[in-house]
Amino acid sequence: MKNRKRLLIIISSFVAMLCALFLFVHKWSPATCTEAQKCVICGKEKGEPLGHDWEDANCTDAKCCRRCGEIGGEPLGHDWKAATCTQAEACKRCGMINGESLGHTTSFGFCERCGELIGREILEGINQDITDLITTMRNSAINAFDPQTFMTSSLQKLASFYHDVDVYYAHAITLCGDISELSVLKSKMINVRNMIPNDEKEVTEIVDFIAYMNSFTVFFNASTEVQAEWQPIREKYGLPPNVVFN
Repeated sequence: MKNRKRLLIIISSFVAMLCALFLFVHKWSPATCTEAQKCVICGKEKGEPLGHDWEDANCTDAKCCRRCGEIGGEPLGHDWKAATCTQAEACKRCGMINGESLGHTTSFGFCERCGELIGREILEGINQDITDLITTMRNSAINAFDPQTFMTSSLQKLASFYHDVDVYYAHAITLCGDISELSVLKSKMINVRNMIPNDEKEVTEIVDFIAYMNSFTVFFNASTEVQAEWQPIREKYGLPPNVVFN
């Protein structure tokens, strides 16, 4: 009888202890984005869910929770900036390139799409060569007929002059290349360059000197035709004016 009472007491104590554990001791599972902390023993909840920690959507990916990986919404899609002559279509948001640039509408002259002057370096180079030619010719025209130096000195100056202008013409002709708009100019410059004497003249008689000066005059006049051919091209493309003969 005493043993039975003792057993009942032990069982009662054990049940009471379990009840106490159940009522007063909790084992909490961590809160998640969508669920608060929860006791795994009794199911009681504590606090609030954490909520999602969204990583912003981008062009190709929807927003995504950094904590649980849940996807929300849709990708933003690309925000394309239209292609230009020099740049391909590109996304304003992520910088992704799509396709190729459009390219200019011409290989020489003003582009009809963007207005850029294509071949500016060529035109500026020719303009500088012609400016240097005109300056050299003007100075030679003044100095070559200096009565104080007469034949010998004048011929030496002309030889130096021909050497200088040959360099300018050669460079300008090369710049013209196969550009159709510059073909007439190129042809005239080649013609003038072919007038340049190959050898220095040995002049001892005044009549020979006069003939040599006459050939220089022909060369001089042909060079002014080059300038006249160049002027409307220069004006069309807004290049600075060349030196003008007075």
